[in-house]
Amino acid sequence: MNKYSWIWVLITFAVLSGAFQFYSPKVFDPDAFYHITHAKIYRAEGLFFNDFPWVQFSVIKDLKADIWYGFHLLLIPLTFFNDLVFGIKFGAFLLTTAVLFLFYILLKKLGLRWPFFWALLFFFFIPDTNFRFLVLRPHLITFVLGLAVFYFTLKRNNLGLLTASAGLVFIHLALGWIPALIVLITLISARAVSDKINLRPLLAVLGGIAVGAVARPNFLGALKVAYVQIIDLMLAKFNHIPLRLGSELRPVSNLSLVTHEILPLFLLVSPAILILALAIKNRIFKNISPRDQTAIIAALSISLVFGLATIFVARRAMDLWVGFSFIFAGLVFKLLASKYPGYIRRHGRAVVLGGVILILTMLTNTLYYSLFKYPRQSPDHRNFKPAAEWLKDNSKEGDIVFHPYWDNFPILFFYNQKNYYLNGMDPIFLHAFDPGLNIKLYFFSIDKLLFVQGEVFTCGANPCVPGTVVSAYDAIKNDFRASYVFVEPQRNPRFYNYLKNDKRFKENFASPAASVFEVL
Repeated sequence: MNKYSWIWVLITFAVLSGAFQFYSPKVFDPDAFYHITHAKIYRAEGLFFNDFPWVQFSVIKDLKADIWYGFHLLLIPLTFFNDLVFGIKFGAFLLTTAVLFLFYILLKKLGLRWPFFWALLFFFFIPDTNFRFLVLRPHLITFVLGLAVFYFTLKRNNLGLLTASAGLVFIHLALGWIPALIVLITLISARAVSDKINLRPLLAVLGGIAVGAVARPNFLGALKVAYVQIIDLMLAKFNHIPLRLGSELRPVSNLSLVTHEILPLFLLVSPAILILALAIKNRIFKNISPRDQTAIIAALSISLVFGLATIFVARRAMDLWVGFSFIFAGLVFKLLASKYPGYIRRHGRAVVLGGVILILTMLTNTLYYSLFKYPRQSPDHRNFKPAAEWLKDNSKEGDIVFHPYWDNFPILFFYNQKNYYLNGMDPIFLHAFDPGLNIKLYFFSIDKLLFVQGEVFTCGANPCVPGTVVSAYDAIKNDFRASYVFVEPQRNPRFYNYLKNDKRFKENFASPAASVFEVL
């Protein structure tokens, strides 16, 4: 390829990203509405503004800290668009294009053959990773900076390590442990190849983590919020605390995920492991460079660690699992092509045919989810806009709006910053604020309130015990201090019918998608 081939690669990724971003008017992930609105607040109030009263029952309100601070600063230019929904889509388009291109560059720097093919296959490989390539969230930046940490460790570029790890933590503080884990596994892999070990890369990464953590207003408060999102969430899962977690914070739990997400990885990685075992048996592995040996061992080890995290902790780890699986498979294919050229010549057609079948299978699988299933399942922000704007026009400044689901918050917040809400981003922030309130809201969110002699109750403990039962009205009016209730009739039919039939609530706005009740 000539020296300008990168331009065509970049154009291809831009066309691909644009086609997926703009074919649907929906924003696939509601978190983007929160992120761009928070960026708009920084633009209006200043970069050191750290108050956040819009979530009244969250540790974020009390700690006054932003763990996505760097990401929100990056989004500020998007807030100059008159149509912020277009700003979200345009930002996601730029982010997808940039990360795909950087992934291609990293693969090329690592010496993989056909890096464009691997980057393109990665985009289509499985629905989970493809979905996160279509949303405006910090996880894509975390992904590519995590891979950069791996590359800089192999290259012994300590300045690059410090910069990449600082950038990752500045963008997404709660995932600040990822650079340390990657560099540690890579150094251990290097130690397995040679008798020498250099701890300077680890020190560079730790320094970068420290720089990225403190480079924000109220970094101590941000560290506490990150602790809640990591440690408190793990403890809550272990103790089976009722939390309405998003699917990516839950482990792989059904057969569909295995067949659509894990099976393709198995088909990719298993042959690579067999080829590696053959190379080790025939003592060919020892003949490649120590850096390539380290890269292969480390990529396989890192992918297995994030694979276990995906299966047993949270599907969010799948991006790095797939990314390092691709690096491992690509490096092994490089080994195969350089040390077994006769095998490639003899079986080239079979290899190409197998690759085409794999690509078509993955392409069909991913296109079904990304073009049909995910758009169908994603909430349409336009359905909630009238209710949010009615609240903005008819309520008082600072009135609290009760909403059963934490994922109602981003869209309501996007259209209406005049009111305050209960909780957002993650339900663990409400649990850390007040475990009893979290349980009370949980029963609203699963639409399983207690109906007894015409009165409706929720509970402050699970299972309910005497002294923790409270009427739904008292919980909304007194515990959550709400002036209004936002409810989705189709999502919460029992709760909606209760509100309709209780004279202490007045329906002031109604639509098929959402209703607003005043608390009397």
